Amino acid sequence: MNSRGYKKAKVKYFMGDINEGKARDAFPSYFHARIGLPFLLFIMIQFACATPAQVMRETSRPTRPEWIDRPPHGNEILHFVGIKTSAETFEEGRDAAIRNAMSKVSDYLGSKVESIFEEHVTEIEQKLRQQITTRSSAAVHGAKVVDSYYEKLLRIDKNFRMEKYDVYVLISFSKAEAAKEVERQQKEKREQAQIAYDFYLKGVDCEKNDRYYDARNFYSEALGILTGIEDVIEVGGKDVKNSRDLLLILKTRLQNVNLKLSQVMLSIKVNGPPKAHQVFTSSFISALNGSGFTITDEQPAINISGEISVTESSYVMNNFVYYAEGSVTAIRTSDQQKVAVLPFRVKGFHRSREQAALNALAEAGIEAGNGLSKTILEKEKAGIAGRKNF
Repeated sequence: MNSRGYKKAKVKYFMGDINEGKARDAFPSYFHARIGLPFLLFIMIQFACATPAQVMRETSRPTRPEWIDRPPHGNEILHFVGIKTSAETFEEGRDAAIRNAMSKVSDYLGSKVESIFEEHVTEIEQKLRQQITTRSSAAVHGAKVVDSYYEKLLRIDKNFRMEKYDVYVLISFSKAEAAKEVERQQKEKREQAQIAYDFYLKGVDCEKNDRYYDARNFYSEALGILTGIEDVIEVGGKDVKNSRDLLLILKTRLQNVNLKLSQVMLSIKVNGPPKAHQVFTSSFISALNGSGFTITDEQPAINISGEISVTESSYVMNNFVYYAEGSVTAIRTSDQQKVAVLPFRVKGFHRSREQAALNALAEAGIEAGNGLSKTILEKEKAGIAGRKNF
């Protein structure tokens, strides 16, 4: 198209003689430039006018303290630095930093402690009264916060505001107090080890008299005490040298006692088809084994008795329906006390009468075994928690 024709078409476009679609097809570059340039200018103006995010930093003092990277060293005083970064509030950062410092004190003392502190804030300093609570509830006093420092980051972006705090605390602790605490802990560990050894001796005596439940309670108590003692402590026993040896002996003793307590004897009567007794007892024993019990004929911890029968119920959709009904009872052999009684009624299906009855007995064996095991174990757990026989 010549220049004259271009001008003519252009005039017609502005006069409305050709539609927008035809103009776009005839002059794409011109059309896009006409529409796109104002849009780009609008976006650029918006970016130019947008308020940039404001980031401000604030510190509690002009210079960062040297003790953060190099804690002071003294002949009589120990220093520990506690740190908490990116805390939501200053209070949160301060408390976390104190806990962090006290955990370092705890590591130094070689103990696991729980820190409970009370602050006393004045215009000059922060003081901390530290109670290091151990298993015997003894406490050590003397730790205090001698200095602190924080850095605050504030970011503001339109309606968004974010504050983050990095907090540092310097805690001092007297070496004399530390030495006293170490000695106190060692004394406590010796006392605890001796208590564990006494429980062990009581457990051995109970085991000799076939009081296996009492023996297990004593062994468990002793094991729980020794588990909290990480050091090797001497005990005043003839057959045991130290807490490490005692720990190994207790684990073996407890394993043997649990094995004896898991042994049960069955005396169950089943009325039904020829294979009725075999089907029920095999399912019943399988369920008991799954819970850790074993069947024995000699020195059982528990005698389990019961009587079960099967009856025909109905005929549904070409299947006979039978019910296996009865109950099982667990009696502790040491004192003949009844531990658990479990009644049950379970149905089974099959196209033949005999198999329907056997199916009902198999399902009943599983249900009875699981239910009785659960009851026994729950009473065992309750007995151990209360240090009582169940």
